[in-house]
Amino acid sequence: MLDIKSKRQNRKSGVFTLLLANYIVFTIFLAVILSFLFILFLLRATNRMKYIEPEKIKGYDKLLTNGDYKKIPSSQLLGDNGFIVILNEKNEVVYNKSDLNISLSSREINLLPEYIKSKKLNVEELITKSGDKNYQISFSTVKNDETVVESYILDENYHIIYASGNEIDFDLTEKEYMLLTQEFYEGYYISRYDFTTKEGLPHTLLLFQSDNFYINNMDNVDKMFFDSLIMFIIIYCILILGFILWLKRKINKPLNLLCNTFNSYEVGVKVPVSYRGPKEFNEIFWRFSSMASRLEESEKKRNKLENDKQKMLADITHDLKTPITVIQGYAKALNDGVVPKVEQNQYLSIIEQKASMLNELINTFYDYSKMEHPDYHLVLQRLDICDFFRDYIAEKYTELETAGFILEVDIPEEHIYCNIDIIALRRSFENIVTNAVIHNKKGVTLYFLVNTHKNNAVISIGDDGIGIPAEIRKHIFEPFVVGESSRSNHSSGLGLSISKRIIEAHKGVILLVDEPKSPIKTLFEIALPIV
Repeated sequence: MLDIKSKRQNRKSGVFTLLLANYIVFTIFLAVILSFLFILFLLRATNRMKYIEPEKIKGYDKLLTNGDYKKIPSSQLLGDNGFIVILNEKNEVVYNKSDLNISLSSREINLLPEYIKSKKLNVEELITKSGDKNYQISFSTVKNDETVVESYILDENYHIIYASGNEIDFDLTEKEYMLLTQEFYEGYYISRYDFTTKEGLPHTLLLFQSDNFYINNMDNVDKMFFDSLIMFIIIYCILILGFILWLKRKINKPLNLLCNTFNSYEVGVKVPVSYRGPKEFNEIFWRFSSMASRLEESEKKRNKLENDKQKMLADITHDLKTPITVIQGYAKALNDGVVPKVEQNQYLSIIEQKASMLNELINTFYDYSKMEHPDYHLVLQRLDICDFFRDYIAEKYTELETAGFILEVDIPEEHIYCNIDIIALRRSFENIVTNAVIHNKKGVTLYFLVNTHKNNAVISIGDDGIGIPAEIRKHIFEPFVVGESSRSNHSSGLGLSISKRIIEAHKGVILLVDEPKSPIKTLFEIALPIV
């Protein structure tokens, strides 16, 4: 099954092929979108070319003011056959490069559309029921995003018979009608632009735009479009070829580096701490690096556990060997009859004492191994930790006082409830107190305190004795960590380790306070969740 899965994975496209295929699809899609937008832009531009942009003429205001009419590029603005005519304040022609005879009155000039206003003209012929011909003229203007329409109806003699605005407020002559409808000068669209000369005299600029101006511009647009399309295809091909080569180099380099890293790690070379490459490869590298670090850390822990195991076996052997040797020696002496009768009871008492010590060690080792088992669990009860701790101290009071220790107890008169296993938690307290008794002499004060912090009950057990040596403080909760006095008393070195496991099984925390308040030299704090 694994081989089939591997073959299927091998048939899948590589990273480079996948990236390349996606890039080509993306660029083709992008090219289609760009082409569509480009064509749409050209169509809109062509449609807008029916109206000359006001900014074009305004760019030549200075030439108009100074009378430099020859410098105005009329063919560029109005087409190859377009031209401009300048009229003075008396409507006399002062500049005209065409063959047309221009003679217009003020009223006729005012009928021409203003260059800077966007106003559309629509003319329709209407036949009345009596057979008379009428003309409907409409002006539409966009104001504040709304289209305003003014309509006028003229009879066949160009007399106004209906008006909805004030654009035309007089009857027209035939010439005026033809000027208004752009029919008088055939082949041209005429607009006017008023300006003032440097002498302050009002002049009028007439713009004669050739009708074929749009056709020529369309031809130019078509040519520009095809030229742009060809250029776009050429540039696109160059770019995609360059991108393929760049992508190949960009991916192969970090990919080879990644493969070399894997190969080096396989033969035992340490993984480098830095790597530069694409995002996906960086992710692979850091995950691999993290895995390698975890494996290295795991190997260190495995070696440490192996060493701890060897040390534990040596410590167990040492702790068991001493009482067994004493028992074996004393029993042999009794069995061989070399012990005087008056000393036999003393020998038997020592044998019993060592047997009890041996039994206590075996029970401790059993408890420790039992807590290591995954099926180990506590029998929890919701009890008042203050009453529980107070009862424990009361039971130990006589024993500790007889041993020469002074007790200071500070337990609040309130109810603080925790889920506890009575036997296990008592064992945890016992190990800490026993550890204090073993390491200190008579006259030392033992401190028992209870308070709360956040949502935890904090039980403190400390003493003002000799304290714990700095070299073992960091490892105090590890198995078989003992001081010289403990070793001489044949301590197993498992007491505090067992206490830690019991507290953690209660979902609590135990710690050795680094700098307890004076006069306390050693202080253990146990935090249990309040329920």
